[in-house]
Amino acid sequence: MLSSLHQPIRILLVEEHASIRTALCSLVDVEPDLRVIAEANDEIEALVEATRELPDVILLHLRHGGEHTIETVRRLGDVSASSRIVLLTCEQDPEFILNVVRAGARGVVSREQPAELLVRAIRKVYSGEVWLERTLMANLLGDFIRPKKANHVDPARSIMDSLSPREREVITLVCEGLRSREIGERLFIGETTVRHRLTQIYKKLGLNSRHELIKFAYDYGLVGSRNTAMLPKNGSHLSPPM
Repeated sequence: MLSSLHQPIRILLVEEHASIRTALCSLVDVEPDLRVIAEANDEIEALVEATRELPDVILLHLRHGGEHTIETVRRLGDVSASSRIVLLTCEQDPEFILNVVRAGARGVVSREQPAELLVRAIRKVYSGEVWLERTLMANLLGDFIRPKKANHVDPARSIMDSLSPREREVITLVCEGLRSREIGERLFIGETTVRHRLTQIYKKLGLNSRHELIKFAYDYGLVGSRNTAMLPKNGSHLSPPM
């Protein structure tokens, strides 16, 4: 499957071990629709290459995990907002996975999985989907389903609590069916500012579109009943952010 206009998917590969980097390059380059256009052996080089090349996909594997990886994902998204990030990891902790997606990753692949799954993840993420393997998704959902200890902080609640009052106002107006210009007029801010706030909201919540944002808002009680929502004025279909 070739990418649009028969151009291969351009990949920045971030891996500190030369032997693993070579193996990953070989895995990717045999696919006609994938091409490694730059390599980096640490997060500093990754930021430089991402800024210079603006790759379609960043395939990221770092020795350090936890907050270090989450912050790297966030910084890569800042310097190359159009790039889709796929994290190759040994981590199975649901809260870590959720925070990585919240920081901007669009795919999380376990290093224990077969190589063909990594290739599938790259293609799916490039096409606009979010990729989480069944095991990772099961662990993530299981973490929400299991009863919480009294001192345990719900990751989903933490994400929602991070929304500012203005961001909540924007979400409410999106759910009413208003476009960016109309939201700006209602809140007395510019349309560009509205778009910027929407981008920040998507990053915080790990979402990609207005449709996903509206579903999230109703599912987690950020707005009232679905029956009170207004459809967009141009029809019954929800359009991507303008």
